[in-house]
Amino acid sequence: MFIAVWMIYAADRLFDARLLDLGLSATVLSASLLEMRDRHYFHHRHRTGFLVVILLASLALAPLLCSLDASALHLYAVLAALLAAWMLLIHAHSLPASARGRQRLRPLPKELAVGIFFPAAIFIPTLARTVPTPQATHLLGQAATWVRPSLLTSAILLACICTLNCLYLYSWEHPPAEASSSDAAPKRAASSLYFPPAAGPLPHWSTRWGIQYLKPFAWSTLALSGMIAVGCQHFVGGGVQIIELPALACALSAAALLILDRLRRKLSPIHLRGAADLVLLTPLLLLPFMR
Repeated sequence: MFIAVWMIYAADRLFDARLLDLGLSATVLSASLLEMRDRHYFHHRHRTGFLVVILLASLALAPLLCSLDASALHLYAVLAALLAAWMLLIHAHSLPASARGRQRLRPLPKELAVGIFFPAAIFIPTLARTVPTPQATHLLGQAATWVRPSLLTSAILLACICTLNCLYLYSWEHPPAEASSSDAAPKRAASSLYFPPAAGPLPHWSTRWGIQYLKPFAWSTLALSGMIAVGCQHFVGGGVQIIELPALACALSAAALLILDRLRRKLSPIHLRGAADLVLLTPLLLLPFMR
């Protein structure tokens, strides 16, 4: 999982940074660079090294895939094909307006892709090791092969947390365009995001909608995770009380993202981005309580 996710991450950054190699005009390139961050320049500067390591990682990944359960490998193959198609569509529409003729909206949201594909990859091993219950088969029919009702709640919560992570990162890197202090006109609304006019396609409508309602989304995820963690308590031998740990981990991550958003002006961009990813490691805090 680590090798595959790192390869996808590195390849995505290299695709984003390919604008630096297109020989665009100075005007278009300057506008496109508004979307570039330190991570893009780093990947572009060391692109040869990254390509070599990606190749070596793929060679290391091959024998690991052969050790997977056949049903898990089949599910991963389907997921990988869907992800490859999704990312190709995104990057095929990421050229600047003058390189494509006109500016368009992204056909698919990159932020939502993380919320869909990463949780799916996380739950595939458990899905492959279990069989649907008779009740699930009766209720869902053939869909019971792909869905486990007992895992669905945790999967949805994890999808919300991963989506929140990407939306917060996007909102921090694309703050609202504020009017200058000398301008008497009122400042734009917080939902009016800054999108460079020639820096590629505009974000997908779902990304813009998610940013507009980001705080309600985060608070709702926190509240739902907390209620599930507390409401799904059960007792084991000796009367020991066990709470729903995946939901509790999601609640901790949602709370941490809300705190980071409050502290975002006190942290450098690279530290803020790193901290936003670190808050996804809350399950490590709960490992000692696993049974």
